[in-house]
Amino acid sequence: MPGPRSSSPPHPAPEVREVAALRGTPFLEGGFTPGEVAAAVRSAGAAKVFPAHVGGPDFIRSLRAVLPSEALLVPTGGIRPGGVREWLDAGATAVGVGSGLPADPGELAAVLAELAGPCCGGEGCRP
Repeated sequence: MPGPRSSSPPHPAPEVREVAALRGTPFLEGGFTPGEVAAAVRSAGAAKVFPAHVGGPDFIRSLRAVLPSEALLVPTGGIRPGGVREWLDAGATAVGVGSGLPADPGELAAVLAELAGPCCGGEGCRP
């Protein structure tokens, strides 16, 4: 039976981390406290920070101050499309966005194209 293609729990999950490593499944462990985030970074070089909206971008700045400079931080939870730039400016490597996404497929495509714009040479991407 095939397993998941990736896993990203919002909390520490060392037993899942071990199985993912054995199967070669990409795994992004979550945490919220500085200790949980640091443990995830020590094990894989990256951490999902959840729920990010509780600490805000300033929390990412604070984590950056105590983690290795090469640590990858991916805040998720309560982040709206209009706030992505602020999170990236605070030191996030990537951002998980779910809150505030429109249900209409056309509107959603426009929002996603705008978010992807910096990755597409600043000209935006075609949906």
